[in-house]
Amino acid sequence: MRKKTIIMLCFSLLVAYFIGMSLRTSKIEIIDTCVVGENNLFYYLEGGYDLYVLNMSGEIQQHKKLPDKRGDNFLSYININTDEEGNIYFIVSEKNRNGEVLREWVQVYNKRGKELKKILSTDYELQGDIIFTQQMVNDVLHIFITNDNTNTLTLKQYNPTTEEFKEMAFEFEQMPKFSWIKYSNKNSIYYTTDEGGLYCLYNYRTKVYNKEINLETKGIEKSIPGNLSSDTEGNIYYYDVCTPSFVKYNEKTDDLERIFSGDDVIYGEYSFNELCNLKMIGDKLLSYSNTYKNNENFIIVQDGNEVNKIGERCIKPIRFILLVAILTAVVFGILYGIYYLAKKAFQTKSILLKQIFAAVPLLALGTFIIANYIHDRYLKIIINEADFQMYSLSANISNNLDAEILKDMDIPVDLNDPYFEKLDKSADISVDKFYSFMPDAIRKDFYYAVYLFKDGDTYLIYSADGSSSNHFKGIHEYFIESNTKKIKDFSSESSDGNLSFSQIEQEGGQWRYCNNYILDKNGNKVGKVEVGIDFVEFETEVSKLFYHFTISIVVLMSVILIILVLMLKKTLHGLKKLKQGVAEIADANWDTVVDINSRDELEDIGNAFNKMTRKMKSYFDSIESLSVAYEKFVPKEMFHILQKGNILDVKPGDYVIKEMNVISISTRDFYSISEEMTTEENFNFVNTIYATLAQVIRREGGLVEDYHGGGLKAVFDSPADTCLNVVLEILERLRTLKNRNVGLNTVVQSGEIMFGVVGNKLGLDTAAASEVLNYTPLLESLAFSNNIGLLITQSTYNRIVNKDRYHCRYIGKIKDRKTHGRLVDLYDVIDAYPFEERQNKKMTKDLFEAGVKYYVEGQHSEARKYFIDVIRMDKNDKLAQTYIFLCDKYIDELPSSWEGYLDC
Repeated sequence: MRKKTIIMLCFSLLVAYFIGMSLRTSKIEIIDTCVVGENNLFYYLEGGYDLYVLNMSGEIQQHKKLPDKRGDNFLSYININTDEEGNIYFIVSEKNRNGEVLREWVQVYNKRGKELKKILSTDYELQGDIIFTQQMVNDVLHIFITNDNTNTLTLKQYNPTTEEFKEMAFEFEQMPKFSWIKYSNKNSIYYTTDEGGLYCLYNYRTKVYNKEINLETKGIEKSIPGNLSSDTEGNIYYYDVCTPSFVKYNEKTDDLERIFSGDDVIYGEYSFNELCNLKMIGDKLLSYSNTYKNNENFIIVQDGNEVNKIGERCIKPIRFILLVAILTAVVFGILYGIYYLAKKAFQTKSILLKQIFAAVPLLALGTFIIANYIHDRYLKIIINEADFQMYSLSANISNNLDAEILKDMDIPVDLNDPYFEKLDKSADISVDKFYSFMPDAIRKDFYYAVYLFKDGDTYLIYSADGSSSNHFKGIHEYFIESNTKKIKDFSSESSDGNLSFSQIEQEGGQWRYCNNYILDKNGNKVGKVEVGIDFVEFETEVSKLFYHFTISIVVLMSVILIILVLMLKKTLHGLKKLKQGVAEIADANWDTVVDINSRDELEDIGNAFNKMTRKMKSYFDSIESLSVAYEKFVPKEMFHILQKGNILDVKPGDYVIKEMNVISISTRDFYSISEEMTTEENFNFVNTIYATLAQVIRREGGLVEDYHGGGLKAVFDSPADTCLNVVLEILERLRTLKNRNVGLNTVVQSGEIMFGVVGNKLGLDTAAASEVLNYTPLLESLAFSNNIGLLITQSTYNRIVNKDRYHCRYIGKIKDRKTHGRLVDLYDVIDAYPFEERQNKKMTKDLFEAGVKYYVEGQHSEARKYFIDVIRMDKNDKLAQTYIFLCDKYIDELPSSWEGYLDC
């Protein structure tokens, strides 16, 4: 794996880890649970969008992410129930952006998490109906709908098997403020109100009765019911919020029994004070809420004597690891995408690309750090402002309350006490005037509550917000705190002990509040006023402003990045020119000049580059001139033949043996011509001949192996056609030289030649050696004595590719009698003669070759006739004259070892 990829992956993992830590919840926030059958427990988590199905061992059987939006509206899920087949029922609320309920319905999912259908829907905007709760009793789903406009409570009973509804409606003269509604197995409906009453709706002889159950006469004092549940026998259970305890109401005997309270041990491990939110579901006792007192999250189910405890280990590590893995992949994909697109845009790994790739993560990290720092500082300032407002409101309210009257109140409080009217008037916590003067301030919705201290306990007797107020008989503070996690104590108490600030987490939300104590005339604390805000909602408003601020920072940083990129690109333009210049120099374009006018170090580098290229050009020009001069002495064709790169690779003894052609050229009557010249004229004459010969030979790839007198010897590693063309061109050029007729005798031989380097480390030369070349003197003598312009051997003739382009006549054989060598067949190339002589030889070609044929066969008299005919037509054919002489010589007596070669 490349280093770049490893760096991107590590950076992605780091970013994903910190983002994951910021999104990770420290505790599981259980909103609702339900037990079904023998082995399964259904529940969903914080935010109400993650549905999990677990067995009693805590193993996840199913997970379903519920949709959180419908178009532009938001969805929330409450009140989970299941049937015996494992189908799951939710109440779904659809709210607009302002949090207003638009409509509600009951949604059904199967046990695999697949959405099945809606079985009931209400429209709050048009009808005012609200689905208050739903319960599964005796395999029938009981759905309670309230309507404050018509003062009606409607019960709709849905049978999952037949999919049929039954409906019952209950009308009230004044709509109760329902807090809990429970349908018992005995076909009775129990409900509690915010005022703390417990009521029973039942049919008797076709008439509906609404009976209030007098708790004070049942042997339990100070009892305020909440959180209703029931068992299979129809008994009602509730959590007593006044004297924290778990109470059973026997419908048959009309008696109350306190089951658990105080330090009573439940489940064999925890006391009642360590638990909360107990309820009965059938025959199972269930505690499902978060218990902050012992800093644990768990769900406990008791079925008879069997107890199952399911802790938070079931879900949190898996979710966090999965979250980090997904975020790592996303961040890595973004980084790699930026790199790939930038690389594609620039078509190369440029400096600009590397700077962008380094700058983007750094700017992103810098933006994140700066934005979070400013957010924290800004949030702290806004919180301080809110704290001051809460202090002012709580102090104002506490000063308006009569501590002596509060001190004399008993628990449960008489809800008809006229003092509550004064509380309502004192609860004016409107801060509209403040916002009218400060329109840019963040608007905060305050609530306030009054607590009464009685016999060492604390009771909630009143709460209000900007739109409504509630009177309570006295809810014990333990019931509130059992669901509460204290996040911060900013100052436990002021110096005089009359003021404190706290922030708590409760029921999936966070609340920040100020406590201002109510003192009697003796300075004793008789109660307290709590003024607070929904901190999540408050922080959301701050985050909206921060979001726009962050967007501004991101835009600003992006603009800065673009400006920096453009500036860097302009700066690197000179570097790009330098790069192009280096590429040109690499391609041997020594005239390259870079024009950089940046008035900085790049311009200095550009000038230095130009100076360097000028010196390099001068140096290489001298090298090239030297090389050209050097090639005059050591032709580059030699390296080609020897298969060497340059002169440094050549050493004495290097040679090759290969099929090559050798041209031997000599100037006819050279010495007689030289005698008529001065020494200087002679020297110039020789150089003129050599220049003409060598120019054509070098051009066609030949190598001049030796200069001698008025001639030379050249080697060709090319087809025989090339050699013939070279000789014919040379002869044509030298027909007339300085008004002198310069004749050349040329011999071309072909065969296996050994060509190599001879000499020592002080001096080298080339040499060609072969049995073929042993005939060179004899062939040159034959050509000279018979005025043959271009003489070639049989091996050369055989290597001619395009024989039709040349006119050649066979002139017989030759043999080196001194060495008793082999016979060599020869050809005279007619194209080498001047025009008139060439035409004559073309006409006599057949006669001449017939005479040669008879001569070789030893029929000299017959041969002589043909040669006589040749002379008649071409009296200047000296070779025919030679053959006539030889025929006369052997006409009378033929040698016994006759081989038919030219004897000259």
